[in-house]
Amino acid sequence: MDAVKRTGGKAPIPAQLLTLALLVLPALVTWVLGSPSTARIMQILLVVIALLALLACWPFAGPGIPTDPDRGICALLGLISMALIFLLPRSVGLDVSRGDGADLDAVWPLTRLWLESSAVLLTILAVVMFARQMARKNRRMVIRGISATALSGLAVVCASGWVFLPAFCSLFARAAASAPLPAILTLVVGLVLLVGLVLAGWQWGRDLAGGLVDESGKAGRSGRTDQDTSSAYQVGSSDRTGGPAWFGMALVPVMLSGALVMLSITALHFLV
Repeated sequence: MDAVKRTGGKAPIPAQLLTLALLVLPALVTWVLGSPSTARIMQILLVVIALLALLACWPFAGPGIPTDPDRGICALLGLISMALIFLLPRSVGLDVSRGDGADLDAVWPLTRLWLESSAVLLTILAVVMFARQMARKNRRMVIRGISATALSGLAVVCASGWVFLPAFCSLFARAAASAPLPAILTLVVGLVLLVGLVLAGWQWGRDLAGGLVDESGKAGRSGRTDQDTSSAYQVGSSDRTGGPAWFGMALVPVMLSGALVMLSITALHFLV
């Protein structure tokens, strides 16, 4: 029952909105004040804080989910994803200083590099994920373990897309002046998808608590003791002192939304 107590069955929508506001507003205000480079640096710091918060408030706990390996994989993926933002452009001779949104032709190569590198990282994640699950001696609840690894890995990779929010703001301002209809359409579609992710995160939070309650009830009906039940929820995890899991689950859709920033920049590139 420890995992159930950690989630508390709380719906994460207020936490999602608060996290989204903290991730967007500071950089947005800095950009409005006329300092895109400062906004980009602030965005990087905010993304790193979000990654650390997810690791501290890890939401994927329960039978069949090896918590510590998944945390390690996510930390590594997040580090690589953020590092590639700085290393890849310079390795191919792109001027990162022009990627703050002043020029669409300068931002698009950076966006394309992000899309390509993220696809490679997610492909590697898929290979490692299946190999690790197949190497387990006890293969109970393999699908649950794969789902947790896939969702957490996808979240940390997509989170780096938030670094390009100042660039999107600059691009949108320029696009709205020259081609308002495609620009507004891109913004509306992005906001609709963002709302969809927030609502999905609310449902994930409910499923997280409800699924753990169901597992605990099944264990009780099978005649297992409380000690056995507690042990079942510790499969692959030795961390019982982390932050609230419901807050970690609230972070997941917000981090996934980083991909929407990159997809919006891509849409502006082809529509404007």
